[in-house]
Amino acid sequence: MEKAMEWGDRIPIGIIYREEKPTYCDKIEFLREGPPLIDRPIDIQKIKGYLNDFI
Repeated sequence: MEKAMEWGDRIPIGIIYREEKPTYCDKIEFLREGPPLIDRPIDIQKIKGYLNDFI
């Protein structure tokens, strides 16, 4: 906030702070390898099993 306010009435735009970090998908091996989730086959039996854990 201090950095943004040092310009007075002018509003700075752009990147004020940037930190390179791995994405969520980079951290999870299942998501990192293979095709995107949208292109993966759906196993209905697995889904039913996961849902039963929450019932």
